[in-house]
Amino acid sequence: MPKSAARALLALLFAALAALVALRELPRQDRLVGDEATYLMQAESVAFDGDLEFTRGDFDRFVARRGVKPEGLILQSADDGRTITYSKPAAYAVAIAPFVRLAPRRGAELANLVFLALAAALATRSLERRLGAAAGLWVAVWIFASVAFAGVFWRQADLFLLSLVAAALALAFFPTDGEASRLASPHRWWAVAALLALVVLAKPIYAPLLLPVALAARGERRQGHRQQQRGID
Repeated sequence: MPKSAARALLALLFAALAALVALRELPRQDRLVGDEATYLMQAESVAFDGDLEFTRGDFDRFVARRGVKPEGLILQSADDGRTITYSKPAAYAVAIAPFVRLAPRRGAELANLVFLALAAALATRSLERRLGAAAGLWVAVWIFASVAFAGVFWRQADLFLLSLVAAALALAFFPTDGEASRLASPHRWWAVAALLALVVLAKPIYAPLLLPVALAARGERRQGHRQQQRGID
């Protein structure tokens, strides 16, 4: 399959997923699973109040919009209850807050879609050097022939973290020679570090992901030294 066709297929699949997110009928009463209530209320607090504090206003706004009371909220307080905050890492709530502001009921799903699409685009560009024209097809299969795409509808941080990891690895292993080399600035390692820091702070169990990135950085540095040595010789 030509590279352009593989990219077009991936774009078409994401367009279909975007249409499903934007046009599907929402129930009058929201169906919440897992920690969705905590993440959604935290994002609404950022979007509409500009803070991470839990208040009665947060509760009333949530019930008015979603038709159900939030269950299983995970909260914390550092001052004996005078101030109550959400006991979840704030990165996901801050990331989806602009989308929640624009579309309170669909915002989290739209944000998840954008995160996954950006990660897919970076992964495709990074893998094209190694897989050639098949890279876009491989990414499409990895996302849409698995349950990965369904995470768009799960309003929790899991897909956000997956997308951060995919983006970090794509940048870490980005081609450093050939046509794409101009995009592979050494400064991209700061972006890689920031993305993985967000992931590890949210889920420390993902710390081993730092190992392949460290190896990639070391390999790129060695390659640069060899190229400099050849230039001197």
